[in-house]
Amino acid sequence: MIRPLRLALIPLDERPVNTALPVRLGRVANCEVLLPPREMLGNKKEAGAYEGLGDWLISVAPEVDGLIVSVETLAFGGLIASRITHTPLEEARGRLAVLRGIRQSYPQLPIYAFTLVTRIPAYDSDDEEPSYWATYGRRIHEYSQLVDKVARHGREEDRKAMEALEAEIPADVLQDWRWRRERNHRLNLEVLDYVADGVIDFALITQDDSAEYGVSAAEQRAIRARVAELGIEERAVLYPGADEVAMILLARHVNAHFGKRPKVYPRYSSTKGPFIIPRYEDRPLAESVKGQIYAAGGVLVHTPQEANFMLFLNTPGEAQDEAPRQDRSTTVDTPGRNLLDFTEAILHYTDQGIPAAVADVAYANGGDTAFVTLLLRRVGLKRLSAYAGWNTAGNTLGTVVAHASLYNAVGKDASEPVVRRAAQAHLEFLLSRFIEDWGYQAIVRTRLNGGGLQERGLNPWQLGERWTEAQQIVTEELIRFARETFSDMRELELTWYGKPLGVVPEGFVLENVYLPWRRMFEVGFDLRLVLP
Repeated sequence: MIRPLRLALIPLDERPVNTALPVRLGRVANCEVLLPPREMLGNKKEAGAYEGLGDWLISVAPEVDGLIVSVETLAFGGLIASRITHTPLEEARGRLAVLRGIRQSYPQLPIYAFTLVTRIPAYDSDDEEPSYWATYGRRIHEYSQLVDKVARHGREEDRKAMEALEAEIPADVLQDWRWRRERNHRLNLEVLDYVADGVIDFALITQDDSAEYGVSAAEQRAIRARVAELGIEERAVLYPGADEVAMILLARHVNAHFGKRPKVYPRYSSTKGPFIIPRYEDRPLAESVKGQIYAAGGVLVHTPQEANFMLFLNTPGEAQDEAPRQDRSTTVDTPGRNLLDFTEAILHYTDQGIPAAVADVAYANGGDTAFVTLLLRRVGLKRLSAYAGWNTAGNTLGTVVAHASLYNAVGKDASEPVVRRAAQAHLEFLLSRFIEDWGYQAIVRTRLNGGGLQERGLNPWQLGERWTEAQQIVTEELIRFARETFSDMRELELTWYGKPLGVVPEGFVLENVYLPWRRMFEVGFDLRLVLP
């Protein structure tokens, strides 16, 4: 048996999208993803024993084929910690310096890093932010946009509005906000120096909740300027995203290891699809597609005949909406898109042997029920090399591109034992995405948040000590949905590149359902096929 690839991952935080998903996705290409001990990763705003992460990296470096490192976690203890802690810059730099030592000891070991331009959410809530965000969050967001507008355009009306907001926000709040942003920005610039020096082989600098204007947009411009100054454009890439990045870097490493450069052709369900700017992002969707494909080690091609797989993007007719609003949205399922033509195209090209990877980005924060219902009825799971439809467009795109890239890396000509293992891991991951992205986010969570939990006196965003009660409700609802939706085991027969492997599962087990941050937004679970 071929020894599996082994990658060590310091994740963005402890949520399943950042830990469990990369581990499960790695199995498609026989790649074992190692994670630090759970106690090092913390719990939302509670810091773990992250000071030991550097020693953990040193200990596993001799045993692995590559490292994927979240700068936020290595330096501050995680995504939320990077937004709320007062760790000095020099201390953060010291933790990052462990990568220089590893590079000296293991000069051939691939090191991938990812870091974020700190977000500026436009709401009053301190759930994931410093405590003052509960009172001043919206105003800080608006102030940030005005600061950038004044710097870029110099309009007097923007300046007056900025000064008025500055008078409303306490000076110590603005000072704290500016200090933390400057600290994080300077650390991001240092990451670029690590790339230029050859310590880091490839870095992704991503942005969640991005917008056209804001201090974060200004920081992006500064980062791009520094990238160009250092001449590292090929090895330090910026685009919208966050929780999917570890999976993209996993795909990049596997592609490099096997000498693969997947060729990808995109197909959109709507005429405006490539040009729509998704919610929480700052650029047309087609530009994000280019960034994700390049980051995974692939290349965009101009005809389906050139492609190793096609990326089918379910896009809105006019504008992206939120998944919980599907029953009343007026911007998604419009005459500007054609789902029958879109699903027909998936059938047509898979009949020609071109794998289909489906990115469901018509809505943010959940799959498109009208589309998924048609997709499962007309196309089915067996023809798909990937599906996702969760959170932001960047989250979905990265998951789909990574999954399809790993599917392609195994290839259609692998040995029977390799194909069977890969086919099982692939189907388990694919099935999980439909159950979570569509079943949970768009249906179960929407229904419970819309009344089921409030009737029990539960706040979906702050479940508190009653989170186990909500967790039990979610478990029952999600298992019911999965069993009703995927009841025909013949539809779950293992296949590879359209070829049936003669293995029909006896069923599947969905267990260990949990709400990691004691709120309804995220869910985690384990899914495994029961094979004869």
